[in-house]
Amino acid sequence: MESDLADRVVAFMAREELAPPGSTVLAAVSGGQDSCALLHILAARREDLGIRVHAAHLDHGFRGADGEDDARFVRGLAERLGVSVLCGRADGPGTAQRRGMSVQEAARVLRHEFLERAADEAGADRIALGHTRDDHIETILLNILRGTGTDGLRGLRPRSGMRVRPLLCLERAETAAYCRTHDIAFRTDPSNACPQHLRSRIREELLPLLGSYYTPAIRETLVRLSDIAGTEADFLEEEAQRAAESLWLAEDGRVILPRGALARLHPALARRVARLAIRKVRGDLRDVEHFHVERVLAWARGEESPGSVTLGCGSERILLAPEAAVVEHVPAPAEALPFQRQLTVPGDTTVPEMGIQIRAEAADPGRGTLGPWEADLDADRVRLPLTVRRRAPGDRIRPRGGPGTRKVQDLLVDRKVPRASRDEVPIIVDGEGLVWVAGHAVADRAAASDRTRKVLRLRVEGLPPAGRPEASML
Repeated sequence: MESDLADRVVAFMAREELAPPGSTVLAAVSGGQDSCALLHILAARREDLGIRVHAAHLDHGFRGADGEDDARFVRGLAERLGVSVLCGRADGPGTAQRRGMSVQEAARVLRHEFLERAADEAGADRIALGHTRDDHIETILLNILRGTGTDGLRGLRPRSGMRVRPLLCLERAETAAYCRTHDIAFRTDPSNACPQHLRSRIREELLPLLGSYYTPAIRETLVRLSDIAGTEADFLEEEAQRAAESLWLAEDGRVILPRGALARLHPALARRVARLAIRKVRGDLRDVEHFHVERVLAWARGEESPGSVTLGCGSERILLAPEAAVVEHVPAPAEALPFQRQLTVPGDTTVPEMGIQIRAEAADPGRGTLGPWEADLDADRVRLPLTVRRRAPGDRIRPRGGPGTRKVQDLLVDRKVPRASRDEVPIIVDGEGLVWVAGHAVADRAAASDRTRKVLRLRVEGLPPAGRPEASML
């Protein structure tokens, strides 16, 4: 049986052209059952495949001593198989906290970054991942629950760029059998079965439920759905590519989409054309959400006014002008001129340098939820006068309820404020330092609390059109 399994993997790799002869393949090895089987098969059949094999392992920093043991285990396995291995360690908990990510998201991002570096160091042109058919099926269901489009129904693809998945032809039970037959030990991460993780609940609860009460062939049904959706998605992508090339203008690192031409396309094609334009500028669709694309389509139909759509962390944007949408890199902002303006307390202060107005007024303690551009300060703890300015190098604030001080720069990065907009965040300062990074953090020392007797409420408002310069869209 073990020979049949390895033969199936080799045949699958040849059929899907995952690693043509002469390729250098970097196997991502966590130390778990599937990745250990993957490394063993690739190492055992490297001559048949005509490939060179390396391994890579990342300790994400979430498992303490167990993570260190995982790394030692992978090194030992690779050595026994005659495969060189690159090991790395990351600060997963710190990354999750700094970037405001879940543990799973931080691990995914760190793993992605590490594998890119490891592949470059090893000279690899393929990164092999240990996903099995079970992972493929779980991903389809996971995407459905998240509200996917046709592309998400494809689940996991055999190849995505330089990432390949040679084990998609095997089930998890088969990699377990392969490990038993070859006496391959592997590591177990208990968090993979944690019911807090949606994928774990799909695996342990939803799939068995669907199989028992609705259709025993649920796995085969989902794989068939994936195959059909994949074929139709490929057709739509080809049609969208033809449509895009006939209507867009690509020049100087940006793509221009005429509004009328986009509006005349079927929504299924228009949506894909918009995504193709974004990918042409950015190189990928990471962090591009459904609402980004739908905003463009609504604009094309005349349901949205001209404006701007920021992508990712602000390095790209879509300008929605009256006659065309422009997907482009955000130009590096010109150096913002420093200024400092004293606030009228109480009263309104116009800040023309930022195109805003700041209102300061007394308020009743204990009012309900404030908007993001409002802050309640303890009037007895604030040292007047208050001034507003742009951020400055070295600015720090201890946010209300936070464990310590933070650099304003780091705060704005973690809050995903676009780089081009960070100098436009109002910084409110009193005689002791920062009291409010408007829209993001109130200083703990100055924030109103249950013990506050007098509240000073600050509110940032946009200037009316007459007080704000107009910007050309194109």
